[in-house]
Amino acid sequence: MSRLFDSHIHLFRIADPAACLARYNAFSLSISPDDWSHQLSLARIHAGSGLHVGLGLHPWQVHTVSENWQEHLSSLETHLHQISSLQVGEIGLDFDPRTPADPELQKQVFEQHLDLAHRYDRAVSVHVRKAYDEALDLMRNFPGLRIFLHGFGGGAQVAERYLDHLNCVIGVNGVVVRENARRYHAMVRAAGLTHLVLETDGPFVSLPGREQFTCVDIESVCAALARLLDVTPDEVALQTRDNAMRMLSHAE
Repeated sequence: MSRLFDSHIHLFRIADPAACLARYNAFSLSISPDDWSHQLSLARIHAGSGLHVGLGLHPWQVHTVSENWQEHLSSLETHLHQISSLQVGEIGLDFDPRTPADPELQKQVFEQHLDLAHRYDRAVSVHVRKAYDEALDLMRNFPGLRIFLHGFGGGAQVAERYLDHLNCVIGVNGVVVRENARRYHAMVRAAGLTHLVLETDGPFVSLPGREQFTCVDIESVCAALARLLDVTPDEVALQTRDNAMRMLSHAE
């Protein structure tokens, strides 16, 4: 089977990232400025291995830097200016009541990330939960922005709205393995293979029924998607890899 592309993983949190990169290509995302130096080090060590990295501030972490988030975004801009291959993420909006950060602050931080990515022509990896309308409204202000929708759970109709208005792909994760995930399966079918990428969100998420994440989980996601769409795993591997690379390509 063709080499798989894991479009959302946190490799700096994995004990042996080299073992993963020996088998798969990856888009490694950060969740707070505390992670950024680890990400940049990972990129230097594994240059040329099919690794892509992003720096960003996850909505769950916004409250930890609420007093000086502008300084971190200024630092991010410096990195984007200096490193032409650097992407942006993980960023987004999460209006679940359990999310510590105030929604209005989340929106300010998210919009500034989007603005940087748009000005520097970089892809973004976006987390959205219970804020689908608000996130769409903000992202539509940046035409042409290349967007990975990570862990998307908005359902088929919301996915179709996003695909109609944004230049985006939807990350298919371990939920697709569940036989009873009918709503998720309907969303994946509605999007179609040309708008999908594969992801694990490792090491934070493991496959249903498994205690621990491994990089090999991406193969199970690929196989389940192939069964759902009635195509071969190799077709899934090739198309999702092409989709990911299309999003990650940028003007030098």
